[in-house]
Amino acid sequence: MPQTQPSRRRGDDRARRRARILAAASRLFARRGLENVTFGDIAERARLSRPLVYFYFPDHRTLFLEAVMEARTRLLMIFKDGLERGQETGGSGLAQIEGIARAYSQFQVEEPDAFQLSSLCEVHAVTVGTADALGQLIRSNEQSLKQCCMTALMRGVEDGSIELLGDDLQKMTGVVWAWIHGMVQAQAANAVGSRNRKANVVSSCLEVGLQLLCRALRSEIPRLEQDNQVDQRGGLGNSSTVVTTY
Repeated sequence: MPQTQPSRRRGDDRARRRARILAAASRLFARRGLENVTFGDIAERARLSRPLVYFYFPDHRTLFLEAVMEARTRLLMIFKDGLERGQETGGSGLAQIEGIARAYSQFQVEEPDAFQLSSLCEVHAVTVGTADALGQLIRSNEQSLKQCCMTALMRGVEDGSIELLGDDLQKMTGVVWAWIHGMVQAQAANAVGSRNRKANVVSSCLEVGLQLLCRALRSEIPRLEQDNQVDQRGGLGNSSTVVTTY
């Protein structure tokens, strides 16, 4: 049976109120942390009554996890977009890793509260060992974020743009994820209270970090093959091949 117009309007009103509560909670959790935010604070910022906040969210922890999940969902979409942009700009796995890193950096700049929430979730005990649906969704999201990195690394190993260090792709994925996350965390820390001059410093530091990451991952095989071809065409002989270090 189709919904009547009044019932649809009530559903829209509920969705808007819920979104207002989540937006207010996300802002406060990102700025103050979980322990320093009360339902009263959230109700005041959302301009709603405290009982209404309790109506939509039964407890403090559920509201926090929902805010985290909303931020993480947007971040995963951005990572996937970074993969696609890497394909468009260079097509190689290495280009995809750079695309992911730049997308994550842009996420921190454009959505600092969502970035802070996403980072806060990683170290907060409230998500550790939880077996409920929200906890499982957040852990699944974390794996999906790392899977984006692994997909790019696998592509890079296949196309020769990335050298597999050791034989454990999962460990290498963890290291690359930690590097990217650390770079963006440093960017966030340096950007606090910054203006144009400091923003330029932050951008410069990120570029240096990306260059170091790409040099560490880049395979020398394609360049060695190119050098050998040049030697053969130029008659220099393989004995004079020069290995270029990136």
